[in-house]
Amino acid sequence: MIHYGEDMKKKELKSMDKTGLMKRLSEIKKEIMIERGQLRASSRATNPGKLKSLKREAARITTILRQRNKYDVI
Repeated sequence: MIHYGEDMKKKELKSMDKTGLMKRLSEIKKEIMIERGQLRASSRATNPGKLKSLKREAARITTILRQRNKYDVI
């Protein structure tokens, strides 16, 4: 599990294959669920920037996967 501050760079994500990206995306979604649960339970975030960085990394991965699918069809 990757912790806050250790999110992957764009170059690292682009060099990963589709299965690796899908695996990382599922890990991020699990972490987001955990963070949201902790936020609801304690009513304040222990690390408010972590959720934002997780969401951003998930968006990066989704974008890369969509770009690859777009160019595979042509």
